[in-house]
Amino acid sequence: MINVFGRSVGAPSNFTRLILLSALSVALMILDHRGHHLEKIRAGLNVLAYPIQLIASVPAYVGGSIGDFFTTRGTLRQDNEKLLAERQGLNAKVQQFDALEEENARLRRMLVFGTGDPDTLKVPYLTSASDIKEGDLLVSSGMGGTFPPGYPVAQVSRIVNDPNEAFLAIAAKPAAQLNHGKQVMLIWRGAAPKSGASAK
Repeated sequence: MINVFGRSVGAPSNFTRLILLSALSVALMILDHRGHHLEKIRAGLNVLAYPIQLIASVPAYVGGSIGDFFTTRGTLRQDNEKLLAERQGLNAKVQQFDALEEENARLRRMLVFGTGDPDTLKVPYLTSASDIKEGDLLVSSGMGGTFPPGYPVAQVSRIVNDPNEAFLAIAAKPAAQLNHGKQVMLIWRGAAPKSGASAK
């Protein structure tokens, strides 16, 4: 109870308060809409409330930064693991390429001289004084240690003696069918089979 001029006046009811506050709100909105009188008040309140908003946003900012840090760290760890796995795979491929390159070099060292035609070989470095004629059978000497001696290689098919060249141009037909495979298996003559065993 409130005493006003010696009279006791009761506090307004909740409904009365609602009506008064609603009327005040409507009046303020009308005044603000027509004359924009509350803009300065809002601006001042925003200036006063900015430090409070800034302080209130600090925990969220710090928490987000910490979350981003751990997320970034986890992502970097995953990327590093992925790159490490890719590196191991690439190292394995490099080793395979090295093995293939070594095998290709070994196979190149084993080649007689070709022309790109599987039915024609060239015989280099023979002069006109060489004892060679068309139809001769060329066999391996065994001196290089790669092929056994006496292994048939090719048959001479053509000999061209050009006086302007230092060596003969000799073409030969290979004894093997070179277009049927890229590699061959050589079998050296070993010890005689044991008694009761048959050679295949």
